[in-house]
Amino acid sequence: MTEVAPAPAPAWRRVLDDAFAFNRQGIRPRNGVRMAIGTAIALGVGYGTGSWAAGAAAAGGALAVGVTSVIPAARPRIAVLTSTAAAMALGTFIGSSTANHAVLHLVAVVVFTFACGLLVVVEPAAAPVGINAVVGLVVYGRFPGTPLVAGQSAGLVAAGGLFQVLLVVLVHGRPEVSRALDGLSRAYHELAMYAAELDVEVSSLPAATAIDAAVRDREFSFASGASGDACTSLAGEARRIRLELLSLASVQSAMREALQPDAAALASLDQLAREVSGLLAEVVTGLAHADVPARLGVALQAAQDSIDDARRSTADARVATAGAALAGQLRAVAALLPEAVDMTQAPSAAVAPATVARLRSAGRVSRRGARGARVIAERMRANLTWASDGFQHALRLAVVVTLASAVAHAIGFGRGYWLALTAVLVLRPEFSVTFTRGLSRAVGTFVGVGLATAVALLTHPHGWVLVALVGAFVAVAGALFNASYAVFSVAVTGAVVFLLAGLDADPTRTARDRLLATVLGASIALGLYAVWPAWGRRRVADAIAELADATRYYVGLVLGNLLAGSRDTPAIAGTGDAAATAAAARRVRLVRTNAEAALERSLGDPASRRIDHTLTLDLLAGFRRQAIAAHTLRLAPRGGLEAMPPALATLVSALDDELAGIAARLRFGRVSVQRLPLRELHRAFSTALSDAPSDRTLLVLAETDELVDATNSVAELLEGHDAMVL
Repeated sequence: MTEVAPAPAPAWRRVLDDAFAFNRQGIRPRNGVRMAIGTAIALGVGYGTGSWAAGAAAAGGALAVGVTSVIPAARPRIAVLTSTAAAMALGTFIGSSTANHAVLHLVAVVVFTFACGLLVVVEPAAAPVGINAVVGLVVYGRFPGTPLVAGQSAGLVAAGGLFQVLLVVLVHGRPEVSRALDGLSRAYHELAMYAAELDVEVSSLPAATAIDAAVRDREFSFASGASGDACTSLAGEARRIRLELLSLASVQSAMREALQPDAAALASLDQLAREVSGLLAEVVTGLAHADVPARLGVALQAAQDSIDDARRSTADARVATAGAALAGQLRAVAALLPEAVDMTQAPSAAVAPATVARLRSAGRVSRRGARGARVIAERMRANLTWASDGFQHALRLAVVVTLASAVAHAIGFGRGYWLALTAVLVLRPEFSVTFTRGLSRAVGTFVGVGLATAVALLTHPHGWVLVALVGAFVAVAGALFNASYAVFSVAVTGAVVFLLAGLDADPTRTARDRLLATVLGASIALGLYAVWPAWGRRRVADAIAELADATRYYVGLVLGNLLAGSRDTPAIAGTGDAAATAAAARRVRLVRTNAEAALERSLGDPASRRIDHTLTLDLLAGFRRQAIAAHTLRLAPRGGLEAMPPALATLVSALDDELAGIAARLRFGRVSVQRLPLRELHRAFSTALSDAPSDRTLLVLAETDELVDATNSVAELLEGHDAMVL
């Protein structure tokens, strides 16, 4: 009898399960203690100097930064935390100073909320900056004041936030290795063990199993943005490295069984196995400690030298092919590691001469947020079009918050800002996050208000007892943020109730008004999302195909300009070609944002609308690597570029053909595409270079190497699927 697979749970059941799930592994007591210290001290200093209002403002800034700081990351994101404090202070100033001017305040609400919504989609890692700017605006929009008074309130908010940042810097301790990095470290450990043996009699199944587990860990981790894409690419590279090692193990076995074994060739393969295993062990160390090992570059150079020796020692074509592919994959792993562990430095000058390494690092402006303010601004500008999913979410959020503010004014109950505040915190681009967070926050706020009100009515706390209660509730909120959003909502609501209790003449009425505002705010947000949703399985496939087309066009323009510049033709900078290339870069940013938004939305869609999550993540990571290499070539200094050998033109043409085949496969489904020997063509380009090429030429060599590896990765992903299943 055929076993029937169980039917998938209905969407409403998944929403309930996710909303009230509790993950014990997410409990972080140290985070809670640190958050409580920062918030309670800020409040205590204000109260001790005679002003509870001043202490509440500073504590609010400390609490906002504290919540942002407990989002898992390999190391403190100081730029994001500092920007969060500054953004909340700015929102506080504008909200308070415009509160008595209805039209001006409404304009501020619309502008701030729209920018927040766009930022959430374009750069999720920086979302707390925009959200807390709106929080400061809507909260202090109910506390009108002169510009001087508003400035004082903003200064207190900023001071409390910066104090929390200082605590994060002082007590963050050892970097917290994410689930994604932990899974990758185990996968690369198994690869290192297999590489050391390089024997067909030794099973590579443990490595394959560990890689599959790493893929699952990546999907369920908090890794996002550049770091998340790098983790995805590292998992893909691990799969490809395993296959090349299997091929080399087969060659070595055949050599050993030959009538007259070639001792030199066998010795070179043994050396290759040791050096590759050593490099992979360095990668394991880096992933396990969220760091870049000092010897990574040296180990990479040794592995590449051993591969070159093996290729020279035998005439077997399989060694040449597998060795060239393996060398490219190892270089890609070394380049991806710093980004995966969220560090800025290049792996080592051993990957390329020191000057080239600096050029490459400086050019990769999309890799991190350190030069991210400009990059984020460029991505936001690229998404200022109705064709952008981010634009539509930002507009939806602006409508919801404006409507919530209008309802609060119309009803006229106290603490009406909680209505708009709830809408900001609930509404997200994704179906699942919006409804699970909305339900979690609504229920959590209800319970939190009830619990805090019961404590207030039974104990009548005041003064330093209130300070202690705020600290206790903040400690629970920080400790359980990553364990349960519902319980976090209970705790943080209780903390805010007691934080404002020192300003309330009637805490019971205030609690009732806050509860009503929260229910109304969540209802408005969820109701409008239900009327104006954003989902669709076909839209995800279309978005990925459009990204493939846009990336191919952009890469083609950059490489075409490169070839033109190398043949002593007029400079491209300032001409129409430069403008066209910049426009192509903006289009890549736009379609990538749409693809990411479509993927995130689809993860929580009903079962009939879901897509292949793993494949889509892998494709996004591969296209991102291609775009970054093109960005680097376009933005790096152009001086010192000599004539390139004809082999580069051949490589560029082949890359374009391969990318065209990938785009056709994604757009039309099963298409027969002849794979091109990109790795061999790149090696021919490398061989054709002069004995002392310039740093700029070596930069071209390094980035085309990255393009080849990323393109091969995407092509092999699609080869493994009989039909496009996005």
